[in-house]
Amino acid sequence: MNLCFTGDFTKAEVKSMIKGKGGMVGYLGTNDMVAVEKRYLAGEEFPVLAMDSMAYQIAKEICSLQPAFEGRAIDCAILTGGLANCKPLCDKVKEYLGTSGIELVVYPGEDEMGALRSGVAEVLNGVEDAKVYRRPKGVE
Repeated sequence: MNLCFTGDFTKAEVKSMIKGKGGMVGYLGTNDMVAVEKRYLAGEEFPVLAMDSMAYQIAKEICSLQPAFEGRAIDCAILTGGLANCKPLCDKVKEYLGTSGIELVVYPGEDEMGALRSGVAEVLNGVEDAKVYRRPKGVE
């Protein structure tokens, strides 16, 4: 937040730091998880720290959902998308979930285009109504 008020960065630069240059890009200079995984498996100190920290955060977020289940135990969490292709990350999340009783099921891959195709087909076939999303005034 302090960066916003230093005058050293434009609004666009700060937005880029938050979205696009955060996460692994901010730490390791890349969002190529295949490259990060290779560095992790080679035992490079900072990639190991960054990926283990990401796995810790994922496991912590999964466990933080417990109150939403109103006393029922979470028995399973599903990890999907591109990161689910990274076996060391998935293994570390499972390790961090440890004795929580939460099983991690991994479905590697991502299918955004397939999901979009299915959504459009449902609208075209009258199964779903098209939704219109508008940005609130003053929000860029």
